[in-house]
Amino acid sequence: MSFPKKKSRSIEVNGIAYRYCVTNSGKSSESYFELQVIVQVANGEGTLLRVTGLLSRDYWLDFPDISTNSADYPVILPMHIANFIKQALQMGWNPDSREAAFVLKIDNLLTF
Repeated sequence: MSFPKKKSRSIEVNGIAYRYCVTNSGKSSESYFELQVIVQVANGEGTLLRVTGLLSRDYWLDFPDISTNSADYPVILPMHIANFIKQALQMGWNPDSREAAFVLKIDNLLTF
């Protein structure tokens, strides 16, 4: 099953088209939100990549007491998604197989 185009973005890495989405998987301690990135080849056939362990704060929930440290409000950019895909491929993720989801654990969004 492939991602709906309405809720996902496309990206090409090493000549292969992928689709990805970023989801909020709940609030953690100290008002940080746990994010999860899910990636799949664009044709919708194959193993999912789940990137877990990402933390972010919500800028608007902190308003008007917004931190001046921009590292408190990291943004996941396409270059980060490409890096996650490349890292997972190096660790053995086979996006064309029909195996269970491959989980890539990132310690913290602030460190990549």
